[in-house]
Amino acid sequence: MERLEQLQSHFEGVPLEPPDAIFGLANNFKNDPHSQKVDLVIGAYRDESGKPWVLPVVDKVEHLLLDRHLDHEYIPIDGLREFTDAATGLLLGKDSPVIAAKRYSGTQFLSGTGCLRLGAQFLAKFYKGSSTVYIPDPTWANHRNIFNDAGLQVKSYTYYNKDSISLHYDAYIHDIKVSSLSPSPLRSSPAGSGL
Repeated sequence: MERLEQLQSHFEGVPLEPPDAIFGLANNFKNDPHSQKVDLVIGAYRDESGKPWVLPVVDKVEHLLLDRHLDHEYIPIDGLREFTDAATGLLLGKDSPVIAAKRYSGTQFLSGTGCLRLGAQFLAKFYKGSSTVYIPDPTWANHRNIFNDAGLQVKSYTYYNKDSISLHYDAYIHDIKVSSLSPSPLRSSPAGSGL
């Protein structure tokens, strides 16, 4: 017990982060006794009993992978090349001139948050341009902290129109023009409104 208390004392100055609003809503949903509630908070499909529902195509791919009898060897540090090439082809189009000229690079990450964290550290350490990053408003609560913790300045741009429940196109274009932003073609949006 003394050893445990000693170990805990090493971390007693660590402040608690404020609770994530989106996960707070998910928790409120879980605790709501209403029999006809519908969970629209976190992007996961659920069955009638509230359990995660796996899309049939995902189930099929998992079985295909199992049937391959992979050797469980470590993959390269930047990810599985077949995967990153396929993802790049999906994003840019397999006939893209960028792919034909081999002017692309891909890296595989474990998760969106992990990707942001490593990307933020990379930008802070190596990027010689502006130390300002722009994130959409709204975004996930942890995104601002990830970039701030890496020492980057964080600004936001208008993205979502609450009234029309869609992209706030005019404000989005305005913010891009005044900030010299490049539009991001792909993102994870907590508002569910992608480009």
